[in-house]
Amino acid sequence: MPPPGAPLPGVPAPPRSIFDGSAPAEAEAPAISSDRGAAAPDEQIHAELAPLWRRVIALVIDLAILTAACIGYLLIAATAAQVKPEPTGAVGLDLLAHQLHVWNKLLLPAGVLAAVLGFVYSAVFAFLWRGRTPGRRVAGVRLVDGRGRTPPPARAVIRAVLALVSFTAALGGFWWALFDRRGQTLHDKLTGTFVVRND
Repeated sequence: MPPPGAPLPGVPAPPRSIFDGSAPAEAEAPAISSDRGAAAPDEQIHAELAPLWRRVIALVIDLAILTAACIGYLLIAATAAQVKPEPTGAVGLDLLAHQLHVWNKLLLPAGVLAAVLGFVYSAVFAFLWRGRTPGRRVAGVRLVDGRGRTPPPARAVIRAVLALVSFTAALGGFWWALFDRRGQTLHDKLTGTFVVRND
């Protein structure tokens, strides 16, 4: 009779998470490469969780790209709609209120565009570029599921929606990573995804 915990004959062992702590401490973690083929169903892959500073660099780069796209839209839309700030002697908050009034009809479409771009950017890069956005590529990190694989499209889409909610809620879901022992954001925690090093 096999000892307790031993696999039964003829029954394959279930896949193990890369972060379940069951791997031997002395085992060297192989690098996760974009050129790597699909892992076998029962293969355990080890990875090193990305440090917070790498994640911040990736986020800043991705936000800069999205911000540049939205500013480009505003400039093109302002030219097409012939929106021009009128000279005024106002200063401080009065000047800000005046500028917001001038740009009022473009701000809502710009906000919708920013939300759509952020969702598409996050979701599409997650499953088409093997878990990397341009920012993650520069920072040397990538997004994986609990088995070290690129998240499937459905999970990537759900994560993108939750990340958008986290961002609009004063970055609430992102602050979670500061207190989580695995450095997961709230949307990572809810979708079972991790950001790991890939360099």
